[in-house]
Amino acid sequence: MESWEKRYLPGKNFGILMLSTSRGVLSHEQAKKEGIGGELLGYVY
Repeated sequence: MESWEKRYLPGKNFGILMLSTSRGVLSHEQAKKEGIGGELLGYVY
C-alpha cells in the first residue's frame, strides 16, 4: 500500500485509496488497521 500511496496520492494524509478486499470495499486506512490487503479500485483527493 505504501507504493500506491506514493504513486497516486499527492501528499501524506491527503486523499483516499479505495480497495476491494475480502471484507468488502475499504479505504486504505481501514485496510491498514485491519491488516489486510486487496486490489486497488480507485483513488480520490
